[in-house]
Amino acid sequence: SPCLKFAIKMGTSMAVRLCLASAMTGFYFRVAREGVIEAGDAIERDFSNPDAPTVEDVHTLFYLDKDNVDGLKRASRCVALEDGWRRSFAARLKTLGVTPD
Repeated sequence: SPCLKFAIKMGTSMAVRLCLASAMTGFYFRVAREGVIEAGDAIERDFSNPDAPTVEDVHTLFYLDKDNVDGLKRASRCVALEDGWRRSFAARLKTLGVTPD
């Protein structure tokens, strides 16, 4: 897993906790079309959804603000998020006694 590799690279298991607490965890890109990319190549945004949660929003909901019902609803409805993330947020809503929209 990326977290394990990061901890090994940093030389301490505390690295993951410190990284999560900082909210500077980074993110992965979804591959829409396979190809070759090299260092220095431009990356262009195809579109932007102002209604979608940001990477920081998702991190905060997942690790820090776990009872934020409005944020969980917003994230669970966002089709741009990977299904696993949406299911995770919907499940958290259920445990809070809230029906996802």
